[in-house]
Amino acid sequence: MKKRLVSLILCLGVCLSLMTVSASATGFSDVKSTAYYAKPVEWAVSKGITGGTTPTTFSPDNTCTRAHIITFLWRAAGSPTSNTFLMNPYLDINEDAYYYQAALWAKERGMVQGSTFAPNTPCTRAATMEYFWMYDGWKSAESVPFTDVKSGTQQAEAISWAVRYGVTNGTGVTTFSPNNTCTRAQIVTFLHRYFVAPLDNSDYIAAMSKPSTPSTPSSSMTLDPLPPADYTKHPDWYMSLTPAHTMSDERLKAEYDRMEALIDDYRARGEYDTLPMLVRCDDLMYECMKRGIDV
Repeated sequence: MKKRLVSLILCLGVCLSLMTVSASATGFSDVKSTAYYAKPVEWAVSKGITGGTTPTTFSPDNTCTRAHIITFLWRAAGSPTSNTFLMNPYLDINEDAYYYQAALWAKERGMVQGSTFAPNTPCTRAATMEYFWMYDGWKSAESVPFTDVKSGTQQAEAISWAVRYGVTNGTGVTTFSPNNTCTRAQIVTFLHRYFVAPLDNSDYIAAMSKPSTPSTPSSSMTLDPLPPADYTKHPDWYMSLTPAHTMSDERLKAEYDRMEALIDDYRARGEYDTLPMLVRCDDLMYECMKRGIDV
């Protein structure tokens, strides 16, 4: 069951590896037929929800903005016309913008507030789940506790609903990484799960109540150096690390547990965990997932 759990975890986040792809499945050279998002990409393109960034590429790792996610969700909903606004209610978008009708629809449904739309704002995992949750009717769901999501908030309600419904799960057993930005691959995958094939998250939710057991590396194992306390003075730390795909299973698991524990410690002290640290943790996690290693 734990292997099944691991295979479901996304990170989201952000920073998935760019995959070389066989065009046989999707028609895009950068969407491998075995990629987790291959089927969602094929579905989204066939439904007119999105297209490629060029005739032969999808750019799965490109960051999604608010304009993108709202437009994709609007199209998946059938591109409904808004009848509420006779004049443009936004100060920062023109009526000829490709996302204008989607932005009106989002405002009409209460998904976007205020007089600005901020179309180029990178869309986070938390914001994406809030849009889905509001589209679904602001439904309540039994709380799914994450250590990095403040309980009792609208964000927590939306994330709990998303996990219960099977749109997504956490990036770890007890973490959601709400501020990680979403890629095009992740967004179409979330859409596909909501509209077509939700995840079965029962194993994942059950695992959240079980304490994890960090692996203990053998005494002869040499691990990469942890990031220096003043990372800004050592910007080459990430580039000096051993590639995850070259590690043994034992070392890979040990490196992941150590990096995850370090990030948790930073956050517990209220200190800033740098993007390279998060990227490194994701590198290790995704390699573990590919090998079926429990994390």
